[in-house]
Amino acid sequence: MSNPPFGKKWEKDSTAINAEHTEKGYDGRFGPGLPRINDVSLLFLPHLASKLELPERGGGRAAIVLSGSPLLNGGAGSGESEICRLFRKLSG
Repeated sequence: MSNPPFGKKWEKDSTAINAEHTEKGYDGRFGPGLPRINDVSLLFLPHLASKLELPERGGGRAAIVLSGSPLLNGGAGSGESEICRLFRKLSG
């Protein structure tokens, strides 16, 4: 269960997050993409997904509390839309 902070920026951690995204791609937590720097709540989604077991190993369940806006932000192909697409795929 995760309840990320709302309305916070992740710029303090941007160097490490961008490095992981660039170096590890889908082998890291942020493979689908990165949300805008002013939306830390959407950054929690791929982090939470990385903690789940793979379906072939029994799968896992997660819950996250979000306001509706992070799920509606971002144009097609943006970090936000790719993160949401990943979660739609994971949830069936």
